[in-house]
Amino acid sequence: MPDYQRYETKNLECWKWAEELRRSHRSHIFEAQANGELLIHGMCYFHGVLNGMGDYAVTEYTPYFRALMSDTKEAIKTHEVAEARGYGADICSSMRCHLGAMFMGFGLVNKEGVRVKPDFVFQGLPCTTLAKTSQIYADYWNIPYFTMDIPFQDTQASLDYLVAELQEAIEWMEKTTGREFDDERLIHGARNEWLGLSLFAQILEQCRAVPATLDARHLFALQVPLVLIRQQDEVIRFYETLLDETKERVRQGISARGYETARFIHGGFPPMFYMGILRYPSQFGGVYVGGDLIHIYASWKTLDMKNHDWEAAPATPEEAGHTLRTREDALRMLADL
Repeated sequence: MPDYQRYETKNLECWKWAEELRRSHRSHIFEAQANGELLIHGMCYFHGVLNGMGDYAVTEYTPYFRALMSDTKEAIKTHEVAEARGYGADICSSMRCHLGAMFMGFGLVNKEGVRVKPDFVFQGLPCTTLAKTSQIYADYWNIPYFTMDIPFQDTQASLDYLVAELQEAIEWMEKTTGREFDDERLIHGARNEWLGLSLFAQILEQCRAVPATLDARHLFALQVPLVLIRQQDEVIRFYETLLDETKERVRQGISARGYETARFIHGGFPPMFYMGILRYPSQFGGVYVGGDLIHIYASWKTLDMKNHDWEAAPATPEEAGHTLRTREDALRMLADL
């Protein structure tokens, strides 16, 4: 092997905190309803809006997805069961895994045998397969279903459209649950969404340093609390701590893997069935410094669309010109985000 420059490596001090947040979330799924909280099904967007309904947990389809990806035989069984029900290879493989787990009866059962049934489905529409899977779940459990159409244009008309959808979603959730919506909780949760996504963007920007102090294997794991529970204050404190630690690692020249000869961007869905494949380039100094499904859970400000030049969005909603006093203010901020 050529004598490349070697860099110091070091474990992340806040890694255990991230693991604790993930474990706490999965336990909460099976405890929420017993505590009078809502259990909401879906890969949810707009956690700030859901926060207006009070404390809640999100089922994220089956919480055993990552475990299934580590057990090929069991993962194949879920696919076979889904395909036997008519959901074939034209459906995303991850969704077939979730559907199979549901049909097999273990999707939302914990190790103690506690089975939960979500109160309703709330699903953003980043792809048609995800939205359709949500509808199948709602039909299977016979529970209410609401989907959010996400515009793929950044215009005033699309912002107005999204705000109107969010207003409709609030009215629907109140009618569906019989609970009163709390605008103060909306504003607090929405602000945390902004803070979390901006903090993660700032963390990703640190990966521009040489050597890269974090790589995709770190980042896929570190983004999980942001995806699932970014309305929570503790999650914001975690990302503030992670940003401080990442900056210090950059200052000290701490490397993700020890040496670096090339940089990659990972495209598409992470290879959950074999995350170890991401280790292969590191043998030769190749480092994944990000990817579309990493950078999508961060907020960015476009500087030059032609040259694809962008930077982390302003750190707070106020810095971006948002005043958060009313429901309309919070919904417009979320639509902008």
